[in-house]
Amino acid sequence: MGLYDYGIYEVIKRNARVSGERTALIGGGQRVPYSQLLKNVDRLAHGLLQLGLVKGDRIGIMALNSLEYFYLYGAAAKLGNVVVPINWRLNPQEVDFVLRDCSPRVVFVGPEFQDTMSALIPTCGFLEKSYSTGQGSKGYCAFNELMDNDGFSPVIEVSSDAPFVIIHTAAVSGYPRGATLSQRGLLTCSLQFLYCWRLTQEDCNLCILPLFHFGGFCTTLSVMHAGGKTILLPRFDAAVAVKHIAEDKVTRM
Repeated sequence: MGLYDYGIYEVIKRNARVSGERTALIGGGQRVPYSQLLKNVDRLAHGLLQLGLVKGDRIGIMALNSLEYFYLYGAAAKLGNVVVPINWRLNPQEVDFVLRDCSPRVVFVGPEFQDTMSALIPTCGFLEKSYSTGQGSKGYCAFNELMDNDGFSPVIEVSSDAPFVIIHTAAVSGYPRGATLSQRGLLTCSLQFLYCWRLTQEDCNLCILPLFHFGGFCTTLSVMHAGGKTILLPRFDAAVAVKHIAEDKVTRM
């Protein structure tokens, strides 16, 4: 990391140090404190290194919001990988285009989208491994296989200006275009949100926008930047949302 580099992994590390037992994420029936978030990100980073991924390699994700989704963002930030979050509203031909446009070496797929992806994977020679964001099934390895380690990995120099995420925008002339964003750009936007909304560690974000979308990820990042907590909902559910608003004192959504 250069003298002026400060990335998303550094935010997670800082929060684990200063707000260790405060809740970072809520999802899938779990409440994950910042100290555990750092451990989970480190373990996933170790697992990705064991797969042979190197800085600059791309990781595809097609899944509903989940803890695993955010762990992937954190691990990629640590290793210098590039995340390709795939819009699950796309049709199979459009998903195929995104895959071929970015050529990820590994892909993570939620159970809801495995049938769609299974028809595409055999035609994508660049894909070396496919994982489920939950339990392994239908030829997908289990996510937790990558977490079964001590979390130790060598320090990798990652520039905050390097590509970090590629989000495909609305189609132009029939094809979507991949917008490449850096960690520095995302954190700068996060700081603007933090300042304008006066975010603090007491804030609670209800994330109902998908994490494949800039709005969903950057809103979550800005609340995390302030040391607050985020509830990750896979889809909007009015009853569940009202329950969290009342019990967790949601301040942003």
